[in-house]
Amino acid sequence: MRCTASYQRRLWKPSIWNNPDIIGKLSKLDYLDLSSNALYGELPKEIGNLHELVSLELQMNNLSGEIPFDFLASPNLEYVDLSSNRLGGAIPTNLSIGLFILQLSGNLLSGIIPTSIGKLSKLDYLDLSSNALYGELPKEIGNLHELVSLELQMNNLSGEIPFDFLASPNLEFVDLSHNRLGGAIPTNLSIGLQFLQLSGNLLSGINPGINRNALAAGISRLG
Repeated sequence: MRCTASYQRRLWKPSIWNNPDIIGKLSKLDYLDLSSNALYGELPKEIGNLHELVSLELQMNNLSGEIPFDFLASPNLEYVDLSSNRLGGAIPTNLSIGLFILQLSGNLLSGIIPTSIGKLSKLDYLDLSSNALYGELPKEIGNLHELVSLELQMNNLSGEIPFDFLASPNLEFVDLSHNRLGGAIPTNLSIGLQFLQLSGNLLSGINPGINRNALAAGISRLG
């Protein structure tokens, strides 16, 4: 994420990571980027106290442990990237309703995808790929009408794809590959889809209109 000159002046140095009590006292902090370092250990729960925080980037470190319950609940939080760490446990259900981007890929997250994600009405980018998530796809994701990109590949998700799951009007990019999804490919697809990747699942049956829809929308990689 590109930051302005004013944001650059407020960037943290990684050494402060060892003093979590300081974190919760930075009440005016709205941008925090510690990505692409060698940070390790658990996420300081004090970050959840930063109510002015808008953007949080901690990707590409060696962070471990679970994501604290209120860690992503700050009311102004819009952009979160915790990808490419070693975070485990479940995805918290207490998420900021202002989130535009949620990137948690490349971790060790397990459990089900929380239905509370369906309440993030502003969300336009969701990437939970390359984790150990299981269970069924929450139909509530189909309620995210601002969603443009959805990446859930390389997990252990099962069950059928809900009928309206891929019907959000702004949806352009979908990757559900390499899971254990079964049943038929839904016929109710967003007409804006540009990329649909469903390979490496247990899908079966024939949808009579799927090829015509894919051709009309320019959709690729249905196999």
